[in-house]
Parts: sequence; C-alpha cells; structure tokens
Amino acid sequence: MSPLKALGVVCCILSALVVEGVWTVCQIRKMQEEKDMAVIYATLIIKGLRTFASVPDRIKPQVREVLEALEVPELAEE
Repeated sequence: MSPLKALGVVCCILSALVVEGVWTVCQIRKMQEEKDMAVIYATLIIKGLRTFASVPDRIKPQVREVLEALEVPELAEE
C-alpha cells in the first residue's frame, strides 16, 4: 500500500471516530435533556399546572420515576 493510500485510510478511520464521538456526545446530551424535562414536568404536575396525561409519551417513564421518588406516585396516573 502506498503511503498516500495509507494516509487516506487513516483519515477515513479518524473521521469515523470523530463522527462516532460527536454522535455519542449528542446522545448523552439528549438523555440529560430528557432527565431535566422529566423533573420540570414532575414539578408542574405537583404544582397542579399540568397533568400526567399531558406529558409527552417519550418521557412519561422518566416523569413517573421522578414522581415515585418524590413519594407521589398517585400523580403518575393517566
């Protein structure tokens, strides 16, 4: 393999690793945002400003966990 071709292969591998790293960081950020939103929705539910039914389906499990941790699982009923 020529040095130029080897350099191209190394560049492709490094590019893939960078893309994978960026994707991982994005996934971690998304998970943290969902946890933050779960706490916000749980707070609104406890204050009576929202109902569990109004929580987006994708974060209902996290909101339920927060409400159970705060010892108000009855507020996690639809």
